[in-house]
Amino acid sequence: MGRPTPRGTGSLRASAAFALLAATFVPSAGCERLLKRRPVDSLEVLPYPTCSGAPAPDIVLAERTLRAGPLHPTPELVETYRFVARGCHRVMTVRQQWSRQVDEVEVVYDATYAPLRAWKRMTVPAVSGQRPLVETRRYELRTMPVGMTVAARGSLQHYVFKRRERPIGVVGPGRGLLAALVARAKLTAPGRQLRGPMVDIRESVERLEPITFRREAGRSEPGIGAVDLYTIYGRETVMVQGMEVVGDLLGLRPAHLVPTPMPALIPTGEPPDPVNTP
Repeated sequence: MGRPTPRGTGSLRASAAFALLAATFVPSAGCERLLKRRPVDSLEVLPYPTCSGAPAPDIVLAERTLRAGPLHPTPELVETYRFVARGCHRVMTVRQQWSRQVDEVEVVYDATYAPLRAWKRMTVPAVSGQRPLVETRRYELRTMPVGMTVAARGSLQHYVFKRRERPIGVVGPGRGLLAALVARAKLTAPGRQLRGPMVDIRESVERLEPITFRREAGRSEPGIGAVDLYTIYGRETVMVQGMEVVGDLLGLRPAHLVPTPMPALIPTGEPPDPVNTP
């Protein structure tokens, strides 16, 4: 599978792959043998995770708007994330946009920050007068094997991952999503790490594979202050304060520290609906 350029900023090359996917959705049998998932006719559908009793109000655990700084290779990149405790669950929502794509993500975790369900909508903006290209994916992480449903071009496709392991984490568009790994791993000192199967949903073809999340030596970052550093894949480094991801070493920064005007919000049509779609 192709990786984003630069890796970890989201799906920065996914729009080209997404357009190709819309034109030729089902890979050939030869290609399919190389992928980490295979098509199936149907999947077990589990209800959206809920807690017993009356709905509890959201308690915000982490919330940030991040922007690409002046040295970032994608200067128009904007990311907003919100991580909340919702009764017996923890829920992360992320919106990441750049000029060629908008990614919207929701991941539901249990109280120990083990992922239960993930949802992603990719929107490629269209020229004036045309409809945007939209694809929605739901990842059911409570079944074995892990399954996913894709809605594109008015049809549904179902897949199961070949690796028969429950993911301990989700890597997706937006650095904020890694806040859940910070909370779960509880790495108390530099050099400590969490390694296990995680699902990476950033690209048009996902992977479920062993990934290492490691705490590195902290540093003082100009304008931000003291930060803890964590790496994913051994080379993508994010900056964290408490439970909040505040940027990365590629140039992502808190929005208020970036002096240029905020890019306009790119519309995506319908509001995100992770409960009922696809």
